[in-house]
Amino acid sequence: MPLGFHYAVVLPYLGGLLLAAGLAAMARRSALGERLVYYGMLALVAGWFIYMIPFVTLDYRLAEVARNANDDLPLAIRIATSWSGGGSSLYLYATMVAAAVLYVARAGMATRGFLAASASVALLVLASAALNGAFDVYEGVGGFGLNPLLKSLWIIPHPLTTFGGYALLLAGSLALLYTRDRLRGMAVFMTGWGLLSFGIMFGAMWSYETIGWGGYWAWDPVEISELTVWLAATAALHALGPLAPLRRALLYVTVSSGLLAPFVTRSGLSPLHSFAAADIGSAVLLAGALAALALAAREVYRLSIPRDPLASLRRLDLPSLSIAVAG
Repeated sequence: MPLGFHYAVVLPYLGGLLLAAGLAAMARRSALGERLVYYGMLALVAGWFIYMIPFVTLDYRLAEVARNANDDLPLAIRIATSWSGGGSSLYLYATMVAAAVLYVARAGMATRGFLAASASVALLVLASAALNGAFDVYEGVGGFGLNPLLKSLWIIPHPLTTFGGYALLLAGSLALLYTRDRLRGMAVFMTGWGLLSFGIMFGAMWSYETIGWGGYWAWDPVEISELTVWLAATAALHALGPLAPLRRALLYVTVSSGLLAPFVTRSGLSPLHSFAAADIGSAVLLAGALAALALAAREVYRLSIPRDPLASLRRLDLPSLSIAVAG
């Protein structure tokens, strides 16, 4: 991954450094860590709007522009190429996680645990974006243009809603797990659920009408992984009554599947999505998905530990209870 000095990569790099410094400071229990994480999230969000400029102006010095755009694309498609590439889509993912974290933090309910978990995830996704070439520079002339399969107006809503859904479901899950702000946490979570629902529908329509896969659904690994995120989130929403103890585990599964799905997309596992070339950066997402899955397993294990039937009796004042019975 060549380090570039294009102006569009300055804020993403700065955001990553601030997040890493914030995590290190929080590990030392320094109050500065929370502020560094907050400023890192701000840098990621602000950096995205600057990152889009080379796609609009066709500045081929940014390698993602050279790989995905050329002079023949209309403006709307050029803008969409900023979130359709292997690395750029992951930067958008990290940006939307950051935006959701800032929304929760604005209410003053963000705990150190929430900020640390969110910063870790955002930094992980940002590292994957960098390893997938989001911030590389290009020294050639002109652009290669989009893969013919991607030259469709569906490239505008499908990746945007899908990766937006992943990001907000992940951030909403962390908010519900680590903060008491259920109002904002659920607002982020439900917005992500709605976006992903539309993303799945847009992808189905794209595959049927444009790509010509022969139907709305082909049980492709990318489609299955996308559906898995939606199913995990839906199960978490319906973990009520006797199933309520499973909610924390299901939220961790949502986080895990939200990292696994882009790994499947960007790792080359899919024969129908073969245009998404494999890259070492995908392994970073897999590591994060496995870590979140381990946390889900821990929650299930805690529920499986039998409770001590005498624990409630030990908390009783037995001498007083005997006197009351005798009286």
